Amino acid sequence: MGRPKAYDDEARVCLHPRGNSKLHPGGDRRAIVELLLENGGCMTLAAIDEHYGFSVRDRVLALVRAGWLEVER
Repeated sequence: MGRPKAYDDEARVCLHPRGNSKLHPGGDRRAIVELLLENGGCMTLAAIDEHYGFSVRDRVLALVRAGWLEVER
């Protein structure tokens, strides 16, 4: 297993629900998905971090691996 990909602040993540994992109500990952829904489906990593006041990149990348989000190239 290699290193996880590193993304800069301007990397945009968008909803792409193709995963089969469930998100727990009231959970961190569910809150990120709902934030993206409220903002048109896409946001930069910097904007998501700014909304929460701290880095949530580990949770965002977990959503990418689970198939809920994808990073725009």
